[in-house]
Amino acid sequence: MESTGKVRARLAAAVEAVLKGIVAPGRRGPHRGAASASVESLERRVMFDGNPAWLAAGSAATWDAASKSLTVTGAASIVADPGADEPNIVASGPGAHLTIAPAVVPSDVHLGGITLANGAAITVPAQKTGTFLNFLARSAFDG
Repeated sequence: MESTGKVRARLAAAVEAVLKGIVAPGRRGPHRGAASASVESLERRVMFDGNPAWLAAGSAATWDAASKSLTVTGAASIVADPGADEPNIVASGPGAHLTIAPAVVPSDVHLGGITLANGAAITVPAQKTGTFLNFLARSAFDG
């Protein structure tokens, strides 16, 4: 997984490339200053309107960035350290199953908390010999 800084830099370069040929009304050359506003808008849409990079595509889970809540409703996977997002994981029902398997190990996995109810489960696959995962939680684990 790419870091947020690298993704932002690639996004800024892509938006800048698109905007180079756009001429602003009343100007003779390419519009200046639109790139940073467009990058910010596009970045907000990528980061907050969709799932974060640490949640696998196709996961049956909903991320609410405002409350830092990850609601798991089916099969879902955390594939990288959520870092400062520190999700509060909430899962209920036998179909709610979260797998925590970062692509890079050893790794820290920052979590805000975990609430499992009614048969929900979390799986952490076995790691290679000599590797480990550290789970760092800000609040108590419920269960």
